[in-house]
Amino acid sequence: MIDMNRLPLLFLLLTSCSSLPTKSGTLFQQALSSKGSPSAYSAACDAGSDSACALSNKQIPEWKPPGALGILQGPSNATTATLSVVAPKALELTFAIVEDTTNPLTTVRPVIAQKITFSDRSTTAVHQMLIEDLKPNSRYILEVVNSFGKTVDRRSFTTANLSKRNARIAIASCLSDAYRDEQATMWRSVETQNPDLILLIGDNVYADTVMGRYVGPQNGEGLWKRYSETFGLLHLYKFKHLKPILAVWDDHDYGTNDGDRTNPYRLEALKVLQSFFPQTTQRIPEFQTGPGASSVLKAFGLRIAMLDDRSFRSPTSENQTEPEKQTHFGSEQEDWLFSQKDATSLTLLISGDQWFGGYHRFESYERNHPKSLEKFLARLKHFVDPALFISGDRHLSEVMKIEPLLLGYETFEVTSSAIHSKTHPSGWDKNPNPRQIRGKDLVFQYTVIDFESDQKAANGTKLRGRSVTYPKSPGAESEIGYEFDLKVKR
Repeated sequence: MIDMNRLPLLFLLLTSCSSLPTKSGTLFQQALSSKGSPSAYSAACDAGSDSACALSNKQIPEWKPPGALGILQGPSNATTATLSVVAPKALELTFAIVEDTTNPLTTVRPVIAQKITFSDRSTTAVHQMLIEDLKPNSRYILEVVNSFGKTVDRRSFTTANLSKRNARIAIASCLSDAYRDEQATMWRSVETQNPDLILLIGDNVYADTVMGRYVGPQNGEGLWKRYSETFGLLHLYKFKHLKPILAVWDDHDYGTNDGDRTNPYRLEALKVLQSFFPQTTQRIPEFQTGPGASSVLKAFGLRIAMLDDRSFRSPTSENQTEPEKQTHFGSEQEDWLFSQKDATSLTLLISGDQWFGGYHRFESYERNHPKSLEKFLARLKHFVDPALFISGDRHLSEVMKIEPLLLGYETFEVTSSAIHSKTHPSGWDKNPNPRQIRGKDLVFQYTVIDFESDQKAANGTKLRGRSVTYPKSPGAESEIGYEFDLKVKR
């Protein structure tokens, strides 16, 4: 049976697959190249281009699809933004941006997008855009237009003020698309927090599961399919007003449960990750990529280091037979991290699995690679910045106090998991965490932290955070699982 509520979108997708030129589409393309000519847009509007009508402020009955495509904003600064649009490969799309002003024709301009597919068999494509020469602190509208000159999707985004010292960052992990209703509730909640930046710190796609059922390790084709399905579903990629997103993987979006460097598809997996989540460093000097899936963004007085805990990880067999050679992040990635000498107020060290999780039997740096952690902490002790540890994976949330003996100053680990995925009893009654100062289990959860970075590094960085939780029951309202006020300084 056809869902009548979806007929407009169905018609849009079916008719847009045509490669035949249309008068309205051609005239819209000509209008885009006319540098804001009212007569060109009027002609395209009269021919049936609702996009041209909207841009020329003509009053028309307009269907505005509520996030027909999966769209995200990646690394951005005051004058440059990166965007990704995930769409059916057969769709012929045109992109334009408009400054959000009362006279849009004066600022409309076309945007060139790179169309990426994994292979000829891919049914979806990712359109990546690097948009330059933007005005600081300005809002723009992205128009996604089909070959008929019709608007397929429309989103707004703003340039990013990375120099501000006070910033709100939302942190989430474990984004299972099997939780259809729950994910929409959770991401609408994140929207209301109005974060300056969203960090997706692992298991952003459950590529090795389908509807919650484990199906096994995935090659590049399988990963591309599951990433496409997730981007097409999650409300995170339907935000009307986009927010900058940084992402790094853990095992499930790496393609194999508890995966390590022996994954035969790790290079294919990296291509998929970097296609869906923009990783360009061109014209964004505050952002740089490192080995594997790692990256660093310098923003808000912070160094935000997204570390790849899979590509270089020692296999379990090696851990048992050669403990001195074990590694969690690999020497290349560690050398890249510690080679950064310019000081900020605080470095956020972000890993998909826990850092100090030796108290439980699941994956963590402390449990799986204790010798490697000792060496890492010894180097970190002499690093230019103090550090805060952030992790996911555990399907529960907690805050740990890390004793000053390890680094010469008191710091913390914040674990944020799971925003919408299976939750587990903590086991804290049988295996208490001696470092824990806050904790919550058996709820959907994400973390929001307000950072206040003092320009004088000696004064440290203040963190006011909260775990936003939703009980797993129909119609449940959000609540604060716990709050924390912390300060990190040498």
